[in-house]
Amino acid sequence: MKKNKHQFFKKILFPAYYLRRAILHPIRTTLYQAIKSSNAKLILDIGCGDGGLLDRLFDNNNIELIGVDSSPAIISRARKNRVHNHLFLADAEKLPFANEYFDAIIVSLILHGVDNIKGKQILGEAGRVLKKHGTIIVIDFSLPQNFIGKIIGFLFRQEEKIIGKNNPSHYKNYLEYLNRGGLSNIVRELNINILKNKKLFLGNFDVILMTKKPASDVNKNQLSIPSFTPLLNGVNKPWG
Repeated sequence: MKKNKHQFFKKILFPAYYLRRAILHPIRTTLYQAIKSSNAKLILDIGCGDGGLLDRLFDNNNIELIGVDSSPAIISRARKNRVHNHLFLADAEKLPFANEYFDAIIVSLILHGVDNIKGKQILGEAGRVLKKHGTIIVIDFSLPQNFIGKIIGFLFRQEEKIIGKNNPSHYKNYLEYLNRGGLSNIVRELNINILKNKKLFLGNFDVILMTKKPASDVNKNQLSIPSFTPLLNGVNKPWG
């Protein structure tokens, strides 16, 4: 019975893999528009993976791309792909960079796999190393609202379930992440006002752009919560 169930999920994984490849195009397009509008030159890619998401995205744009990942195997693959200018093996909640160092930061598809506390720590570190007028782009799963979107979401859930066979905590965190309402609701939990949130792939993904609040607006009693506010100028126009 277990063998048959595993074979079923392997069949589910096959179309989900190609669905993931299909979503790369709108995500890449959105990322490119956001970074181009922000005029960022030094970008940090947190949870960079093998670099596939950003491959050839910023060619010939005088952009320096720094990648960080906690997996030695993934960093090794990323080095072979040569997408990033520099790569660092480090935890996302303990970044080895000075305060206010980067023009822009990308946090792509990592929050759903960590618990809520660690997710806040990751966003907090992103806020620490982001320059005063920098841009942060957060991409992750959301909750689709229509029937077709929910079918596609089901395929993604089966893929995450297969990942959970080797990493049970990942799938557990993923389910808790969805129960909290996905990315946009998690950002609201952090008292962040969202003025621009682009939904992709029939509502299965959110792309949220933010920039730092002025220091005078930060609640001193909530220093552990990252201080971001959505970016109002520059990025809105290309999104339409």
